[in-house]
Amino acid sequence: MKLHKYIFTLFLLTSCLAVSSQPSLNEAIKSFIQSTPSAIKCLGVTNSYLTQTNAAAMLFDYDETKSEQLVEKYMKEEMADDLAETLAPYMEKHINLEELNELTTKMMTEKGQLFQSHWRQANLVDSLVENMVTETINKIMSGDNATPIQVLDCPDNYKQLFMQFYKEMGEEDLFIAKFDIADIFFDSEQSVKWEKIKQSIKDNHRTLQLNKSYGNMTDDDLKFGLELFQTPAWKNQIKAMKEVMNHPGEFSMVFTRKYLNWLKKQGIEMEHMSPLLSE
Repeated sequence: MKLHKYIFTLFLLTSCLAVSSQPSLNEAIKSFIQSTPSAIKCLGVTNSYLTQTNAAAMLFDYDETKSEQLVEKYMKEEMADDLAETLAPYMEKHINLEELNELTTKMMTEKGQLFQSHWRQANLVDSLVENMVTETINKIMSGDNATPIQVLDCPDNYKQLFMQFYKEMGEEDLFIAKFDIADIFFDSEQSVKWEKIKQSIKDNHRTLQLNKSYGNMTDDDLKFGLELFQTPAWKNQIKAMKEVMNHPGEFSMVFTRKYLNWLKKQGIEMEHMSPLLSE
């Protein structure tokens, strides 16, 4: 890992967010996060991200075993609270307490739990998406065409149902929003390639998700998700997540600060990170 680049990136994220003054909303967001892990996947708060943060914080004292223990403890004991606080300013603009509770209640039903379990199983191998994105960028930037991912042999009715499910879920917009952020870094010639890259990634991501879902998610899972995604409550939380994607520096800075302060409480010395620890 290029440590100096990672630290430099963190220092660039200097914006700060106000913490919501609605404890009940924070609790509702926390419950939603705990019942719907797939909903926050787009935020990038993963085991890998926390491990990289540990490496930057612990520097030459980095210990892989200790890092893994810290990540496990944080994700179990503290992460939901920190995410809820960080998300609150975005959520309260788009979704109310009743809608959040509605989503959580649906996800806690037997059908909702089965849906979550099968969706997680379908998305266990994230490296497939990462490899597809890397390959697409490298090929198009070098002047070649990206390789289209072939759709698995599955029934047409399943394929049609999944495409409806995928469209209504809103994940495609959130996924592509990550790449839209980079638009400003390209000149006119490069921007043509970049738009081609985004379209290829979009098409391949949709097909890849279909291939991963077939055999893991049942028709009933897709119907449950489709019904859920068509509710105003789900559409409003997607709007909130889109706003997070449009302000990645703000979200990352606030959440990372919370995590670093938690690490400090665990006895991790990190004087070199002090500018990030101050509110």
